[in-house]
Formats: sequence, C-alpha cells, structure tokens
Amino acid sequence: MLQGMQVKKASQLDQALTDLESLNHSFYLTGSRFFGNTRPDSDYDFFTQDTLSIRTLLTQLGYEKLSWYSYEGGPLDANCAVVYRKYLDDENSFYGTMNIDIQLQKDIDKKIRAQDELKKSGILLYEHNKVTVHMLWTLAYDLLDCSQ
Repeated sequence: MLQGMQVKKASQLDQALTDLESLNHSFYLTGSRFFGNTRPDSDYDFFTQDTLSIRTLLTQLGYEKLSWYSYEGGPLDANCAVVYRKYLDDENSFYGTMNIDIQLQKDIDKKIRAQDELKKSGILLYEHNKVTVHMLWTLAYDLLDCSQ
C-alpha cells in the first residue's frame, strides 16, 4: 500500500488499451477515430490479423465474439473474418459506456492498404450510413485487386 499519496485509478478504457498494447500483436486504429470524424459516443475500433492465438487472447481479456447480427447487420468489409467486442463503463464518454471492437482480418496488409487509400481520398467514411460504408470498403478492395 502506498502511504501519503493518492493513486489515480486507471479507467476501464485506459486498462483495456494497456492490455492490448501488452500483447505481442499489432493493432491498427480504424473507424471514426482513424478517419477523423469522431462523435461523443464514438467507440474504439481496431483491426489485426486473424489467428487462433489472438482469438484466445482476446477472449481471455474479456472480449466477446460478436455474431454478425449483433454487429449492426454484418461486417463493413469482406476482409473481416470476425469482430470481438469489449464493453466498458466509462464516465468520460457521452453515454457512460464505451466499446472496443477488434476486427480480425483475413489479410492484414490488404486492409492497411485499403484503409490508407480511403483516407487519402478525403471521404469522411463514417459520416455515411452502414450500407454506403460497406460499398466504399468493397470498392477500395476491388481497386486494390485490379491494380495488382
């Protein structure tokens, strides 16, 4: 016990992000926080390569594998194998809760290239409805396939 000082307790969000950082995997920011159009209720979206070990680690950290139905109707891009979500209480967020979604990708390099091209295009991706966002991701992947 520390005496003579108060230690600030880390928020659930801080702890969850620290836990991800401690894993031997690369997690890439995506979603509205990557594209620069966050709202007060924006969650954190990351992606990483899909492996059995990352699925096991995320489950051990309290993430839940989402069914496509619970992920707002389905994946935003065809490269996404599955999404894991951690539900957090966060007094600093607009609604008092925060989610961290981890998209497990079939081809991480393709996702990185597609995301970079979409960002360079200047489209504020997450200001559109989910159907339009899905179509834009599909277009980005198709353009990458055509350029190879």
